[in-house]
Order: sequence, then C-alpha cells, then structure tokens
Amino acid sequence: MSRIILHLDLDTFFVSCERLQRPELIGKPVIVGGNGDERGVVAACSYEARKFGVHSAMPLKWAKKACPDAIFLRGSMSLYADYSRQVTDVVRDFSPRFEKASIDEFYIDISGLYKYIFQSPVEAASWLRHEIDRKCGLPSSCGIGQNRLIAKIGSKLAKPAGIFFIPPGSEAELLAPLPADIIPGVGDSTLEVLKKFGVKTVGDIQKLSQTQLEKSLGKAGLDLFKKARGIGSDTIETEYERKSVSSERTFSEDTYDPVHLRDQLVKCAQEVGYSLRNQKFKSATLTLKLRDQAFKTHTYSETYPFPVNDDHHLINRALELFEKAWVPSVKIRLIGFGSSKLEPADSGPQDLFETESTEKVDRLFSKVDDLKRRFGKHSLEIAGFSAKKELTKVSG
Repeated sequence: MSRIILHLDLDTFFVSCERLQRPELIGKPVIVGGNGDERGVVAACSYEARKFGVHSAMPLKWAKKACPDAIFLRGSMSLYADYSRQVTDVVRDFSPRFEKASIDEFYIDISGLYKYIFQSPVEAASWLRHEIDRKCGLPSSCGIGQNRLIAKIGSKLAKPAGIFFIPPGSEAELLAPLPADIIPGVGDSTLEVLKKFGVKTVGDIQKLSQTQLEKSLGKAGLDLFKKARGIGSDTIETEYERKSVSSERTFSEDTYDPVHLRDQLVKCAQEVGYSLRNQKFKSATLTLKLRDQAFKTHTYSETYPFPVNDDHHLINRALELFEKAWVPSVKIRLIGFGSSKLEPADSGPQDLFETESTEKVDRLFSKVDDLKRRFGKHSLEIAGFSAKKELTKVSG
C-alpha cells in the first residue's frame, strides 16, 4: 500500500512573520533581505511585490528598480526561528512522523491519520492549516501525494493558502501539461539543455527516452526521467533520527585569550541548550570544536552518564572539555560546542542523585525559554564569565 505524504509550506514565511509584528505591512509590497541600495539579494518577498517581477535571490538593487515603492526590511533570523519552532510544535502534535526540511517547510506522513482520524487527506491538511493559523497566525499551503516529489509539487500548485491533492495513479497525467520547471531541480541550465528537444512542459519530457535524457544530462537525466513520471521517495526522516545540535563562533582575529574563548563557548553552550529544549531533546554525548590558526580542526567528545539539556550542565561540561583541550600557545580562530546522539527529553536515564534539583532547573529554564521566545534567544544569558580570569565552572 502506498504512503500518503503531505508537504507543508509556510507562505511567504519571512514576510508573514514580519507582518505579525507590524500589521501595517499587510497588503503592501514587502521585501526582506536588506536595504534596496545595498549589495545582496532578496531573501523573501510578499505577493504584492511579486506582481512587479520581484523574486527570491534577485539582487536587491534590481528589486528596488522593479518595485520602488516596496518596503525593504533587513529581517530577523531569531524571529523567524522562533515562529518556525511554534509551527514545529503544531506539526509534532499533528503527527509523530514528520521531517523538517527547512525553516518553513515540512514533509509529514499522514498515511494512517486520514484513515483512522480524518475522513480524507484533504480534511487532514485542512485541520493542520487551521491549527497553524489559529496558534501561530501564519498562512500555509499543503500539497498531498504518494511521495515527497508529488507532495512538494502539490504545495506549489496550492499557493497561496490552499490545498492540492494528487491522487495516487494520476501523477503522470496531471504533471504532463505543467511547465517543465515545476519539477524541483529543473532550473535555467537544465532548461537550456532541454530546449534542443523543444521541451516546454513536463509532458514533453515524458516523451523523451531515458537514453536521450542520460546522454544530455548524465545521472541527472535518469533522475529527471523518473520525476517527470511522478516517481519519487516516500522516506521521512523523523526528528528522532536527527543527528546533532551545535553552535559555533568564528573570530575576525585569531586569539590566545582564554577569557574571550570561554565567554564565546558559554554562549555556544546556551544556544545548544535552547535548541535542545525547544525541540524536546536531551543529549549525553557532547563535543568541543576548536579550529586553530593553521586552519586545523580538532574535536573533543565525551559521553556522560545521563543526558541533559539545561544550560547549567551544558556549560559545566563545555568548560570541562575546554580545560582538557586548551593549549595556551595555540591561537584559535573558531570555537564550537555541540550535542549528538539525541534522544527525546522525556526518556533515557536520569541523574538519580539530583532528581529534585534537576526538576527545579527544568522549571527555571522553562521560564527563561519563554522569555527568550518573546524577546529573542540572545535576550537572556548567564552572566559573570567574562569578568573572571581563571577557568571556573558554573556553580549550582
């Protein structure tokens, strides 16, 4: 029996987040990425701006010429990350089998949901869209099909704020009249090659043999042969299969300074803790990363007796690794800290000797994270490290 995959795509995500903060932007052409006079490209734009030909990756100066009345915003990745986490929470409650493909898109296996909970795949998608709008205030589109490829094409056809279901068995017929570049991965360079065959639609690609496509495009030709017929993967890599969470800092100048290095490491540890807690993970395997002045990268890992996700333990363990690894005579250009072999926060062995204090710490950081979600993840940090001249651990 074939799977049913839903592709959720948040519509003009960066713009939608900005509009939640500034409702006066609603209905106006908005471009996120920087000032219209700067070098750089468009990160996102509203549908009002798209009417003037503006699109993602367009140079900002071109965008300003195309739409001089647009409102240009630099954007805030911390804001977008916070909203993305809110949507992830909704998706997680909706289905345990999902993959977060990027900050604003998800692949979700709904094979069982529409049989036992909802009347149809479309009803399941409608419920999900409604919950995201109700809880997060964000518009979204859903594509539904028997694999990732078809679901993603469906969400393109559903935009803006719609649902498009492609029933199993109808893929090739439905794709045939669509433009060739509706297929993910078919860009200008591929279209240029296909032009010699007179290709304009997916149906034109379907008429070409596998040999013709492979001869012209190599291995990508076989991939395109399959995609044009709606053949794709239905594999979902769930969040529980995610490998790691990490944070790092690259310095403008190499440094020996242990106070500065420790300060930055503490910040990295807090970012890792914030990410772990928001994604409901803990980890017992922690890694320090150092890149020296000769661009050589060194990693130092240790697996501890029990998994953690609170800043208290993460900072202590990061500093322990640093004490073991730091060589005073070596300049450092990058420092990082990460966790791997992630496991759900509510499973795994606990520190039996600190159960009561651990519960208190969990409650404390739950309140801290609430404040960070409201005011930005860098709004609250543990202080006091930069003033100390010796390597010390965080005291309980």
